[in-house]
Amino acid sequence: MDRIILHIDFDMFFAAVELLDNPMLKNKAIAVAPPKAKRGIITTASYEARKFGIGSGMAIDIAKRKCPDLTLVSPRMWKYEKINRIFREIVSQYTDRYEFVALDEAYLDITYTYEFYDTPDQLAVNIQKDMYRKTGCTCSVGLGYNKISAKLASEKNKPNGFGKLKTKKEFIKYTADKKLTKINGIGNKMAENLYHLFYKETLGQLREVSLDELRFYLGKPGVTIYHMIRGIDSRIIGDCYKRDGYASRQTFQKDIFGREEVLKKIVKRIEEASWQMKKDNKSAYTVSLIIRYSEGFHRITKNKTLKNPVKEPLEIYKVIEKISEEVELDKFIRQIGVRLSKTGKTSKLYQLSFGEGKSFTRKKEVFKLTYELKKNFGRRVILDPLEARSR
Repeated sequence: MDRIILHIDFDMFFAAVELLDNPMLKNKAIAVAPPKAKRGIITTASYEARKFGIGSGMAIDIAKRKCPDLTLVSPRMWKYEKINRIFREIVSQYTDRYEFVALDEAYLDITYTYEFYDTPDQLAVNIQKDMYRKTGCTCSVGLGYNKISAKLASEKNKPNGFGKLKTKKEFIKYTADKKLTKINGIGNKMAENLYHLFYKETLGQLREVSLDELRFYLGKPGVTIYHMIRGIDSRIIGDCYKRDGYASRQTFQKDIFGREEVLKKIVKRIEEASWQMKKDNKSAYTVSLIIRYSEGFHRITKNKTLKNPVKEPLEIYKVIEKISEEVELDKFIRQIGVRLSKTGKTSKLYQLSFGEGKSFTRKKEVFKLTYELKKNFGRRVILDPLEARSR
């Protein structure tokens, strides 16, 4: 039986959520980013702002030059996570085979559940209506025979649209004149490489290049590209998105300098990465310190892999302290960050030393209680040991 896949994508998600609370901004060029920031990037732009060429990932100063009247709205992650929880509840009512790849984006395999709604089209329309009724935000839905076709179908009629690419023939026809970057996995840099190698600018043109050529010049990614641009995608819903990293970064409006300042500023980044990881009940074997210097925007990443995994902020901070001794920090620094990787479920990982059992059990109980209090009553309800130490 052929698969029937839906791709659901909120329209300008962060901006749409902000418009719910501030309808005065409707029909204006807005972008979600810190309003007073001179540095940093745009996370989401409204469709009015996109008319000026403003998009996600663009530097704030460039966006303001493109649109002097651009209104910046501070991001509120807690609000977006609240909408995401509603999104998850809605999706789970239609199928038990789904995969969230972002707060505002998900794939659904409805192969065995669409018959409860007569047709796949009707199920897609029902989801759209539920999303708007329960969140106040619109979404676009794509119906396809695999993930890549559903993804491109959802982009056909944005915003608040419904698109279909139900066969490989339809996929080939629709993508013939599309730019290379239309396919996930082909970014601007890869598109440039492909152009310099083969002088191809569209997906239709790139399909003229053989599998052997793509494999020779690009290796394994070339094989993936060969199949993707032909609408061949065997990825299973929920099977290929296995998160193994949790990161948090901060770009400063004014450069910081020195190890002491870095360790002071890194605390909040550790807390954020730790919080995201603990929500998935995971711990990390590898802790990374990320530094971007002001001079030349040069970035370095220094890792430390541990015998026993960590997940609590204070544990992670101690590792970062050690890493910082091996990094040149007596320079002007533009951005810092922390990344936690090589993760696994917490209960399976920790290897106790002799005589450590009781102490570890007590610590675990305290950490668990702290997490539950924050989860249920807000992250400011109680200070964990690192927060208390940093004040």
